[in-house]
Amino acid sequence: MIPGPFKAITTTELTSDASSFSFTDFSSVPATAKHLVFMLNVRASTGTPDVRIRLNNDTTSSYFYADLKGKNTGTLTASATGSASFGRILSELSSSASTFGGGMLVIPNHTNTSYYKSTIALMGNNNEAVELTTCTFKGSTAAISRVDFFLSSGNFASGSVAIFAVMDESYIASTSSLSGDTNIMGHSGWSATVDDLVEVSYLRTNHAIYNADGGPQSHSYHFNQDYSYTANNSQLINYTNPSGTFIYGTQGFWFTTPRWVPGNAASNPVPLTYAAHVSTIHRPTNGSKLVLMRGYGGYAGASNVAYVGSYSLVWPSTTNLTSVQFRGAYYDQGVNMMTGSYSSIYYLPKTRVHNSASSGFTASGISNSNEVISSHLFLRDASASTLAAVGRVVLNSDSTASNYSSIKMEADGTVAQVQTGHQNYFMRCTGGASGMSSKPDFSGGVATVIKYAKTDRYKHIFGGSAQSIVDESITNYRLEVVSTKWSNTAAITSKAFTLDGGFASGSVYQIEALEPPAAAATSGFFFRFMSIAAPTVGLAAASSYLSWLTSVSA
Repeated sequence: MIPGPFKAITTTELTSDASSFSFTDFSSVPATAKHLVFMLNVRASTGTPDVRIRLNNDTTSSYFYADLKGKNTGTLTASATGSASFGRILSELSSSASTFGGGMLVIPNHTNTSYYKSTIALMGNNNEAVELTTCTFKGSTAAISRVDFFLSSGNFASGSVAIFAVMDESYIASTSSLSGDTNIMGHSGWSATVDDLVEVSYLRTNHAIYNADGGPQSHSYHFNQDYSYTANNSQLINYTNPSGTFIYGTQGFWFTTPRWVPGNAASNPVPLTYAAHVSTIHRPTNGSKLVLMRGYGGYAGASNVAYVGSYSLVWPSTTNLTSVQFRGAYYDQGVNMMTGSYSSIYYLPKTRVHNSASSGFTASGISNSNEVISSHLFLRDASASTLAAVGRVVLNSDSTASNYSSIKMEADGTVAQVQTGHQNYFMRCTGGASGMSSKPDFSGGVATVIKYAKTDRYKHIFGGSAQSIVDESITNYRLEVVSTKWSNTAAITSKAFTLDGGFASGSVYQIEALEPPAAAATSGFFFRFMSIAAPTVGLAAASSYLSWLTSVSA
């Protein structure tokens, strides 16, 4: 969902079946931490139960949740539930042998004591479904001091894992916090040359009415204070209750994610409720390629007022990104970002960038000492005859397509849909067809595997991607959310990514590793980065950041 940077608090791995994961000790959480992160790699002991969350051990009917789900039957479903004694974050968890599912959940601004808490999660149950979920807890406005995960029935199977982390504040690039309503809420101040940036936010506008479609209001994003209209620069797949599932393909300079609660009207059914939001800003200071932003957001303020979705945004400029602005929809009519909104933007560790075309990238010799590996991608296909090249993940040199199975939710500017059976397919990458050969549009994505070194389970890859195409005549560019199963229990020792026509100049393929808490006790918990270069990257001078990777080749 997002690639970090994280700091470990604890990892729990079950040695026998158990009814729950309970995180009750927050004494190791740094006082400066603002956002909680949980990563799950779990299996049910029997049946296909739902995975649920409970906060601060509150068992009252104070939870409201919503989900957008792509099923392996090829159907796209969505729902919103109010007044429950739990939040649902993943449905129909598998109990099949070796089949572990899960994903990542974020709780922004968990220490605030004035407003309700909302979560955003990307989950998959390993070839059954891929799912975006959000939950708002309205039991109290107290800071979060306990988090429990449990099932609708039965137990988590032995071997199930839950990782508790926080966003690492030592990597903070910019923070924005509102003590009063204001038209513009923004970020700036990062260095002139950075790799990707990660945003985690907790946001609300003060708009007091609903949209014409019956849904809650939205906000707009702007880069470098650019408020001009640009067609075809955003893509969205989401569920907004009561209006239902829908997409946008040509939104211009504003786009609707996440959607917000109405403001302070007397009839407002969801007071004190803020949306959870996370995003990755790909290559914001590359100086020659368009900046691409991908993210997820949601809240569930009531059974009939909820939003959850994924989106992408392209800024049609090759100028280095120096600032990001949020504005409420209808800002020209006095709508503001609201008091209590809080947003953080983080640096990712410095990477080495490889800027030449190649037929494929392979990372080999991956150590089994870490918890998570993640591919972080900013790519373009080198072919002049394709517009949407297929990018594939290849683990341990296993290119047999039938050993992989994937489910993806997709928006292509015309329709929101679910596709299955795409095997090791992960993303679509912009190529040079339809007049795109001379344009600076790239595609971006993140693909993560939790507990990649365990030899008792099939590997679960989850993530998302988006194409960057700012051309009004082209409307079928993709935004995708993906869950993939590799039917092999071997530890992952190599991870490759391939494109149909090879990688164009400027492509970046980063491999990250997530250290276990014990190893991060004094140095922090973060993804270790590198960009894969051709033909061979020598590691002698690559510093300890690369200690987990013994060889890299293309």
